[in-house]
Amino acid sequence: MIPKNLDKVFDTFRKNYKLVPLEMFGNNPYKTLVSTLLSARTRDELTLNISKNLFKVAPSIKKLEQLDELEIRNLIYTVGFYKTKAKH
Repeated sequence: MIPKNLDKVFDTFRKNYKLVPLEMFGNNPYKTLVSTLLSARTRDELTLNISKNLFKVAPSIKKLEQLDELEIRNLIYTVGFYKTKAKH
């Protein structure tokens, strides 16, 4: 059963909430996975900026593997739990 005021509910959401950039990095599984990991406990805008900066240095999984944990920490330090995320 669909509520009669469903359009009103969706209008309210559209007015009060911004769209999340779900397809920030297209169909790239590596970039999608990494940006998703970074996004936990981090604002979407910050996740997008940090992900872009990280992918400039490590555009592929092979490049990311070449970075040590400290380098990754330095690249992502403004996201929540950056030390833990750099380990993984």
